[in-house]
Amino acid sequence: MFKSTLSSSASLLSRRCINVGSSSRKAASSVVKNNTLDYPFFSSVNRLFHSNRLCSDKTNMLICFGSQTGTAQMFAEGLRSELLGKKEPWLANVKVVDLNDIEPEKAVEFGMQEGNGLYNVVLFVMSNYGEGQPTDNAKQFYDWLMSDSSTKVLQNAGKKPHYAIFGLGNSANFPERYQAVGRKMEKRLNDLGLSLVFKRGEGDDGGAEGIETDFEVWKNEFVQFLKEQDNGTSTSQTCSVPPEKPKESEGLPPDTTSNGKYFFRTLEFEKYRDKLRQFIREYDSSQSVSPKNPYSLLIDSAKNLCPRSSRKRLELEFAIDNTPINYETGDHIALFPMNSPDLLRRLEKILKLDTPMDRIIFTLQTPPCSIESPPFVATPEKPVSLHQVLSQFYDLNGVVTPTLLTFLAEKATEESEKAKLEQLRSVEYLSGVKNRMLNIVDILEMFPSIRVTWQDLIGVLPKIQPRYYSISSSRLENEERIKRGEKQILRVTFSPLVWPQPDGRTFYGLCSNYLGTLKSHDYCQSVVRTSSFRLPQNPMTPILMLAGGTGIAPMRAFIDERRVLKQKNPSIKFGPSVLLYGVRDETEIIYKDEIEMALKDGLISDFYVSFSHTHGKMISDSIWEHSQLIYDILKTNKGHMYMCGGVAGFGTKCYDALKKVVTHIDNAPAEAGDAFIDLMRKEGRCLRIWLIKLLKAPILCKYSSRCN
Repeated sequence: MFKSTLSSSASLLSRRCINVGSSSRKAASSVVKNNTLDYPFFSSVNRLFHSNRLCSDKTNMLICFGSQTGTAQMFAEGLRSELLGKKEPWLANVKVVDLNDIEPEKAVEFGMQEGNGLYNVVLFVMSNYGEGQPTDNAKQFYDWLMSDSSTKVLQNAGKKPHYAIFGLGNSANFPERYQAVGRKMEKRLNDLGLSLVFKRGEGDDGGAEGIETDFEVWKNEFVQFLKEQDNGTSTSQTCSVPPEKPKESEGLPPDTTSNGKYFFRTLEFEKYRDKLRQFIREYDSSQSVSPKNPYSLLIDSAKNLCPRSSRKRLELEFAIDNTPINYETGDHIALFPMNSPDLLRRLEKILKLDTPMDRIIFTLQTPPCSIESPPFVATPEKPVSLHQVLSQFYDLNGVVTPTLLTFLAEKATEESEKAKLEQLRSVEYLSGVKNRMLNIVDILEMFPSIRVTWQDLIGVLPKIQPRYYSISSSRLENEERIKRGEKQILRVTFSPLVWPQPDGRTFYGLCSNYLGTLKSHDYCQSVVRTSSFRLPQNPMTPILMLAGGTGIAPMRAFIDERRVLKQKNPSIKFGPSVLLYGVRDETEIIYKDEIEMALKDGLISDFYVSFSHTHGKMISDSIWEHSQLIYDILKTNKGHMYMCGGVAGFGTKCYDALKKVVTHIDNAPAEAGDAFIDLMRKEGRCLRIWLIKLLKAPILCKYSSRCN
């Protein structure tokens, strides 16, 4: 296999193997060693490598993902499940790993050939974040790859590792930076003499076919390529040891089931009900707060900011006293949603369960030989209910993927339904599934011959990912609240997504509608994400703020920040500060009184509102209308620009308007406008929180490819 990359020299990996003994079984926390991060978790990958040493002419695959809210992770885990489910004779094993959980050097070294007929392939599934940056979980790896540290490792390796890259992006947002992460990774590897083993793939969330179809096409070609390298030499099944039924634990019922991936053991409801915990993702106070260890925040208040509007604009106020949650003004908060009760009721009916979901309590474990950890803790000491798992952990609301449709087609008992599912998986995916926003429950209702158990679903459903929202309160405000003996708070402002479909159905965004059901004294799991969305240190630096809809949230936090600064130092002066705000009509303006007071107090200098529905005016029109003012702020006085929210195309239209202003006033060619925007970005004066387009529906989100 991979004849062009064969080498007889020993693999660098073999010289750097992690001990799989007792040291690797310690708590899975990263430890700094020699200025690098050592992850005991990687021992499982090392175990994958060595558990198949006796295999002949087989491939081990490590799939590393860089994902902001789950799309890249979903693709990676879906490919793994598909490959292992097919038991390809050329495949030894597949491991999926979060790039944040692996030392960068180890991920690259794994792609080096070991010998004895065993080959390793590393597939990087990489999402673009923002204007061409790596995602949070991939930043450490990406920075290392682009640094001199990787040069020293790879140029001295004497190997030609086996790599493949699939990038995720959106060509509608900043086409000049489309697929920047994947393309730069490929160039970097090429510069180091490490060519890709297969052509780089690109998924376009703004393209006609859709990102899922793009991945499906590339994935099939990639897998076919791997098969062809085998040349028919691998005739046996995969080398993984078949799972053995685990020995029964004392005091547990004997009935054990398996979905081929996990073992399940049902428990007596009355005996174990008191051991159920509130959240499956239970916070561990010995670890820092993270997406894998979220903290449950108490909601202090919930209110509708626009009672006269047909569309809700909601604000949640979280109490953060005596919690590990800290933030700076301009940061984001990740909130974990739950599936709606309606979806759960529909699914429960489809599954035809003998026992209600909330009374099915079980444990889950992987086979003894497995390299994979359980997706969540489900032991006799900490069991879970089926209702908890399907409401908190697995996403029932998202659009079904082609991979999931393939699985469902295999479970259909009627040939006509099987054939239709195959069509939906391939040629009709965009029109028949994605554009209609069909989820797993919709598909199961449409095709009643599909026979699946709840255990089957736990093996294939994508995990719920947190959604990110701008924090609409100021950290400095909390300092003043402490002085007054008041609670510290964290505010989030959002609008529940309700999207009527042409066929009469309605799509409800998972997180925004879940948050809309919360009330005072409820809890929501969360983690704060640090942002670069910061006010200039010099208060005299001019600023331009562009906000659409609930994109006013971080601007409101900035205004609160300045209000506190003014209270502390009444003589403080602020430079020109312009806020352009876009809404559909007057009923949708939020924080109007606060903004007008800020204008009166000199916290901002100008405030203009654009009404898209009643006046047909967009923020881009307002930019042109006040062109000289904006030119003076951004170009003459080198001010900062902040952008958040709006309808689909909001950012592009605003940038186009700014370019038009610059070229008009300077009497310069169009290229001058592009150069000016690029200069602002390089100087850190152009900051944006991302609007993501879900098909044709505008959604205010904060930087991912899958946010609703």
